[in-house]
Amino acid sequence: MFPRRPKLNDPDSGEIYVTINWELEAFNKAGEEKGVPVIAGCPRAVDIWELSNCQNYAWLALAQSNYHEYLNPISKMEKNGYLLEKEDILALVRNSPVFNLESFKNFFRDAKETQPYRMYGSQYKAVYFLIKTH
Repeated sequence: MFPRRPKLNDPDSGEIYVTINWELEAFNKAGEEKGVPVIAGCPRAVDIWELSNCQNYAWLALAQSNYHEYLNPISKMEKNGYLLEKEDILALVRNSPVFNLESFKNFFRDAKETQPYRMYGSQYKAVYFLIKTH
């Protein structure tokens, strides 16, 4: 999961935008090759005060749509059915591959290699969720 900061193009409109750049798209391709769903999450907050106690988020699966724009309005993604609900995320988890430490290390390495080299690693950091199986 990639956390995304909400962006405002026109603060008076209240429209929140999410940026999807080529680094996330490249990481998503690595995920698709291994069956790993890659999502992004963005708080629906229009100012710093809303951000501090936000309870409303936009979740999107990078594999479900093609983001041709750098700035993607959340309202348009919602209208086009690109946003995920809690049940959708749970289904992604249920249908995700099971990794052991070795296969996860391999996926992590492959995904990391899609990102440009920077001294302290990629500019965009994924949050990995490890779910214990029974």
